[in-house]
Amino acid sequence: MKDNTFMNCGVEDLHKAQLDILKEVKRVCTKNDLRYYLCFGTCLGAVRHKGFIPWDSDIDIFMYATDVDKLLRLQSEFGKEYFIQSSDTDPGFGANCLRIRKSDTTFIENELRDQDINHGVWIDVYPLYYCPDSRRKTKLYVVLSFFNRLLIANRVPKNHGKLVKIVSKAIITAIPNGLKKKIINRINKGLKSYMNTKEVYHFFNGSLKMNNLDISKAAWFKEPTQLEFEGEMFAGPTCPDLYLKKTYGDYMKLPPKEEQVVKFDGAFIDTNNSYKKYKGKKYCKK
Repeated sequence: MKDNTFMNCGVEDLHKAQLDILKEVKRVCTKNDLRYYLCFGTCLGAVRHKGFIPWDSDIDIFMYATDVDKLLRLQSEFGKEYFIQSSDTDPGFGANCLRIRKSDTTFIENELRDQDINHGVWIDVYPLYYCPDSRRKTKLYVVLSFFNRLLIANRVPKNHGKLVKIVSKAIITAIPNGLKKKIINRINKGLKSYMNTKEVYHFFNGSLKMNNLDISKAAWFKEPTQLEFEGEMFAGPTCPDLYLKKTYGDYMKLPPKEEQVVKFDGAFIDTNNSYKKYKGKKYCKK
């Protein structure tokens, strides 16, 4: 862990702040009959550790895209310290997922240090979409989604090759901002046009890779299974075992000892003070 990674906090403090957010999301979703599912390492942690994987540093949940739209309209039902962050509510965020932020804390990532956005500790909310009824249409949606994510991010992808860089820059430069918004809305509508098919998919947060599609069985994300996480029950996939096997293989097997480390990539974290305290010091220095 780098010396500048923490200020006045440790991993347990970060986990507590993230758990506070998850509890608030659970409360709002339960009240409004919205489905969510623990996913990725959060689901794995619930099944294998009954809580956080000790060396994990985030919380992730899935929500169907139609429920994500409903959640976005419920900001007033969250406690005052919580903020629903999207590309609409915080334009500099530039991702197609949501983050629920705790505004009285700080978690500044390297890649977002130049953005004047909410930098509170967060949990990620990944939209789930139903797959089109043919692989040909699914491939088309991969292309559309890449185009959509590029316009939302409004930046040239890094480390994806010279051709991608040139094409991306040309697209971003050529399309006026007003038209970008219309295209984004049109593509989002198309991505949500399929319902109750046999498969669902999601795209990884912030990634501008073309091949960024992860497909699962829709049957795994129907009626949630209640999973214990840090002493409280939260909603998980309908079939957590099948989901975790598909995602991680032999998921009950621990990784090698040398891989059991918390990775923050030099992020600046302070769970005792709001990110606003650090504007011009740790972010938006220019």
